[in-house]
Amino acid sequence: MKRLGVLLLAAGLAGCSLPSADLPPTITYRLSVPALPPAAARRPVHLVVHVAYVAPEIASEAIVLDLPGHRLDRIANARWPAPLPAYVQQQLIRAFSRSGAFRHVSDAPVPGGINYQLRLELLDFQAASTREDGAPRIRVRIHAVLQRLDEVAPRHETVIRATAEAVAAERRQQAIAAAFDQAFAAVVRDLAEGVEAALAREDEDH
Repeated sequence: MKRLGVLLLAAGLAGCSLPSADLPPTITYRLSVPALPPAAARRPVHLVVHVAYVAPEIASEAIVLDLPGHRLDRIANARWPAPLPAYVQQQLIRAFSRSGAFRHVSDAPVPGGINYQLRLELLDFQAASTREDGAPRIRVRIHAVLQRLDEVAPRHETVIRATAEAVAAERRQQAIAAAFDQAFAAVVRDLAEGVEAALAREDEDH
């Protein structure tokens, strides 16, 4: 995984506060695909992962920094590989696919199959610091709704709320990158557990 080469967190060094000629090249930061527990058996279900809403401040490829005094900035010389909504959706599809729990995982329903949609709301995905000279706290918050798509009158929807925080061990690139991975992985695991629990309840109802 590539890591952020330079992560400028203080208000005076974040965003566009330095002339572009003085800034080092932009480094792309990649999240790990979270490892989910292997499924005991593969369900005959197609899982559709869809981002329905994203908070405006985290909608781009910028890595957002929440500064003291309710100020938002972006971390200089750093970006996600793609706009965050598409990137998170891609990593979730990969994580669910690798778990082996579903017949198929993608961003679109499979005609003629049993399709469940995991509709996501990306509410928080940023680094925050209570002090401009302190190690940041990484916040990730995703809410989701699981619903059967191929029914005329779906029986019900299941709401899954997943939130995680990870405090960087120190104000250094490696620690901050590790904290992003830690928080994201915890949220993905909670989403996967919520999906499994919802499908198990539906199995019992049949």
